[in-house]
Amino acid sequence: MATVPELATAIDGVQDAAKRVIVDLSETTFLDSAAINSLLRHQRQLDQRGVDFRVVSPVDGVVRKALEITNVIDQLGVVDSRTDLVS
Repeated sequence: MATVPELATAIDGVQDAAKRVIVDLSETTFLDSAAINSLLRHQRQLDQRGVDFRVVSPVDGVVRKALEITNVIDQLGVVDSRTDLVS
């Protein structure tokens, strides 16, 4: 994720027909409070539209630690890898 505005643009572009949005943070090396707030805001908006929202963040990464510290793992539907999303 390069910037919060880029994330917002990508998520805002989700079509109504989408059933799931996946934000893959596997390669992300930094996540600040603005990004976490953006993820939470978009999760709520998509939930209102009936769109499943998931975040991929490996358990051993610094981004995962930030998500754990802020206690948003469950709310954001965080999974360890994309393979955890196969259903």
